[in-house]
Amino acid sequence: MPMRLRRGDRVGHEGKYRIEQKLGEGGFGETYKAVNQSTSADVAVKFLDNDSFDQAKSEGGIATVPAHENVLKVLDVVNWERPFVVMEFVDGESLSEYLEGHAPLTPPVWWQTLKPLLSGLHHLHAEKVVHRDIKPANIILRDGRPQQPVIVDFGAARKQDKDLSQIILSAVYADPKIEWSNFRKPETSWDIYSLAVVSFEALFLPDDFEELVDDHPVPEAHEYMKQYLAGHDSRFCQAIGKGLETMDQRPKQVADWLAMMVQPEETPGYPVHDDDTSNVTLHDERLSSERHTVAAKCREIEQAYSLPERSVQLAGGDKEPLDGRTSLVSFWKSWELFSDEEREFIKGFLHEDDTAKSVRDDIASHLRFPKNSVRLVTPDGEPYNGKTKVKTVRRDFAK
Repeated sequence: MPMRLRRGDRVGHEGKYRIEQKLGEGGFGETYKAVNQSTSADVAVKFLDNDSFDQAKSEGGIATVPAHENVLKVLDVVNWERPFVVMEFVDGESLSEYLEGHAPLTPPVWWQTLKPLLSGLHHLHAEKVVHRDIKPANIILRDGRPQQPVIVDFGAARKQDKDLSQIILSAVYADPKIEWSNFRKPETSWDIYSLAVVSFEALFLPDDFEELVDDHPVPEAHEYMKQYLAGHDSRFCQAIGKGLETMDQRPKQVADWLAMMVQPEETPGYPVHDDDTSNVTLHDERLSSERHTVAAKCREIEQAYSLPERSVQLAGGDKEPLDGRTSLVSFWKSWELFSDEEREFIKGFLHEDDTAKSVRDDIASHLRFPKNSVRLVTPDGEPYNGKTKVKTVRRDFAK
């Protein structure tokens, strides 16, 4: 039975942990944010559905794994009225939430998240742990930063040398052939397969991904993903596709898979390099943020393309180089982005009751801009709420 806990309730021996709020509920139990009364530190406590202390200890077995910044740290396993696992509390949003608002991501942007995920997965596998449930909901972006993903939820995790009593997998993200085979022990390539599916979802429209897996049997959907990636003109995407091969063909270890993508082929607009790409924000919605200056963006472009410092400039609509202190908002305002033909197209579908969100999404789709790269802003340059009507925008600018 699920625990019915409220804010202020105390759990554990001598009420060591004070409940703050419910964080979520999954296939293995429910998780709460709590405070350790003795240290005042925020923690996450997870109660398991089967009331088994052995199950709690199994999940808590990850506590023996040395700390890694991209793997959730398990702190304790408590044999209370109902056993629970105590973990570090990671403040941030899940990757699934992030993808809903930002996908599809370009390869260099996804690489910022994928590279630390590979590091965390390699760390787990080196400690003989197979996660078995890699999916966007089980990846938290620390402080909402895509460059700081943390692998969480070890309810399905098992040691590589332990026999499995049952196969429990998230069907959309797991190799469907696992359930058809008589596997006695978990294999590291299972996690590689799941992360390849996650990568496909990140690199392509989430709506298309959901339609694909909703309208087709999982094996067919995964075969489509594999074939699509294999035929892509980017070596980076082709390398991702290698993770979806059959178990005898796909990389067995993270290091083997990583070796396929450290020097991917550069394709126009999609620069990927073997150096640190943590600062790359090309084609990302942050490109238009007032917090960024032309000088800072030039440095990011130079790093992304491995060009010498001060070799890149941004010019305004008059083709003259902009001062480095110029905001990127001013940079975009200096350009006429649409041709006469494109303006006529936009006029054709723009109606008074359309919302700002529908308009910017249609423009981005028509011009093949990244999703969220187009914004409607007020005369003061502030973004409109997505629910704002077109007639309100026109009225504001007519004043």
